[in-house]
Amino acid sequence: MLLRPTEKKTNVETLDNQNKEIILEDIPIYVEEESGEELVSLVDILRADEQRIAKKYNINIYNIFELALLYADVKQRGKCIKQKYRFNKMLFYVYKKFEEEYGENVLIFDGMKIAEKGPIPIHLKEDMIKLQKEGILDVFLARSGKKIPGSKEDWKSKKWISIDCTLTNKGEDIARKIWSELDPEMREIIIEVKEKLYYMKTGKLRKKVHKEYPEYKKSFVLNDEETFAYLLK
Repeated sequence: MLLRPTEKKTNVETLDNQNKEIILEDIPIYVEEESGEELVSLVDILRADEQRIAKKYNINIYNIFELALLYADVKQRGKCIKQKYRFNKMLFYVYKKFEEEYGENVLIFDGMKIAEKGPIPIHLKEDMIKLQKEGILDVFLARSGKKIPGSKEDWKSKKWISIDCTLTNKGEDIARKIWSELDPEMREIIIEVKEKLYYMKTGKLRKKVHKEYPEYKKSFVLNDEETFAYLLK
């Protein structure tokens, strides 16, 4: 079937995964060359649904899966991701699993940049800062899972510390609503990734990436760890 793009767009009335009526806006229209029939594509439907969710909760599209990953319940203590490297790599794995399930570039997802500490979501750092300012996330420095009080001037210690991230009450309310609107297959992928990676040590995680995605083996040469010196930059 050969589809030709047009300049026309339409709204599509459909049902969400809870059988509630929703309207997806500005879906591009294509024409099937042989029959002249006007059609819309599944890719555009999926992307429009992402845009609908982001608009509904006043977040950007990348935030959908960041908040869903934090919200996914794998019997962890609190809605928290300890150590930012876990957030990096879990988002990377969700990204890759979505590609395998839905196809490349079907879902609107944060891109991954190549770094010595492995594939890292391009916008995660700025997203965390933005969501913290909006009272959706609490991002903090921690040692042994506990918040470190005071300013950077008070943290003159060589002991290992990390960046931890948790949902606030406001964030958990938003994330719960987003979670309920995601396709069940998306939720299953997110839970599966989080279960496998949540407690994995950074060295083992690097080996896992090397084995499953060998294209990163040459570039991913350092364990994705956070140190005191790194956080002061």
